[in-house]
Amino acid sequence: MNTLKKLTNISNYDRHLPSSLGIQLSISSSKTGKIFSEIGVWMDGHLSWLTEKEWDLFPSYYEKGDLTISLAYHLKSNLHITLLDQADESGKGILRKILIKNQSNSEREVRIVFYQKSGMESGSEKVTFYSPISKALIHHFDGEYTMVSGSFGSKSKQQFAAGDPKSTWNEAKGTLHLLPISHQSTESMFTARLRLAPWGEKHGCMWMLHDQSIEQLHKEHERLLYDLESYSL
Repeated sequence: MNTLKKLTNISNYDRHLPSSLGIQLSISSSKTGKIFSEIGVWMDGHLSWLTEKEWDLFPSYYEKGDLTISLAYHLKSNLHITLLDQADESGKGILRKILIKNQSNSEREVRIVFYQKSGMESGSEKVTFYSPISKALIHHFDGEYTMVSGSFGSKSKQQFAAGDPKSTWNEAKGTLHLLPISHQSTESMFTARLRLAPWGEKHGCMWMLHDQSIEQLHKEHERLLYDLESYSL
């Protein structure tokens, strides 16, 4: 099954994993329904979602307070991923810290891939767009906003695209064709390119924020970016 076909079924969660603060993140509201974010890794011309069976998963491996830690290990490539999820301190969403380790003797170039989709397709007012100033994806649905972004350090090249992945995702190259706005689809993707030395590791963060005020989301987004300057990436 190719990647695009997998995306049409990804919210069904055939591995029966937790639907939030586990492997898949989600934010819910009365107007937008559930907006979820899936994480995957592209390497060697292939995109593999962490919910696929080629990964050994330990979702919600550790929980304390609002912190949830999940682990994933890819047997074929010897990649180990740790996800640390907790509520954003503003109360507007979820912050995910990501640690990826290359447990092999070979250098690897990978892309961390994030795919978002709203569970509610119909609405009187919907648009998904990319903000180049904030470097964030914004889902607008009936007067409410969900902002998705992340950072893997200044040396990591990121790509963003709004809309149907059939129009934006290049599986062979692991790249996105920039589509800045979509009125037809509630989907979005962004990627971060990382080069991992043998037995090396990289740190990064992504976040999902939700509010009725786009100004408040931008303020919280800027605060997170500022705080990350002191976080070891």
